[in-house]
Amino acid sequence: MPGYSNRRWWPFDTQQVRLAPDTAFYAWYCEYISLRASNQAHLAVARMTVHIPKLTGGGSFGVTTEVQINVRDRTVTVLDDDVTGDLKEQADWKARSVLALLLRERDRRRRGASRPRTAHELATNADQAPHSTH
Repeated sequence: MPGYSNRRWWPFDTQQVRLAPDTAFYAWYCEYISLRASNQAHLAVARMTVHIPKLTGGGSFGVTTEVQINVRDRTVTVLDDDVTGDLKEQADWKARSVLALLLRERDRRRRGASRPRTAHELATNADQAPHSTH
């Protein structure tokens, strides 16, 4: 959407992005986080899956929830009252990781970066390597 790159708190050029948890993009579908800018300044909403272990047979059940991320106040708030205990802790941890990413990339954009770094660039320091003229 036009105009999102002009929001000084939002480092992305689109209103919504999908964040991958690793550099190879081999994650299960439920490990991605959907992140979107809210209509209110400095607020983003992250949609994510948190997991509760099955009582028998191993494995886990996934529970989808949304977390509001306030970039200005540096706070996260789980929006689903049914997500409590360990699930809330998982959602808080994931949301704080997203908040750290938003703050880091916002600062990079303010210093003149043209776009956020990709997971591959972060893992390989590809955006830090000198550019070859050959």
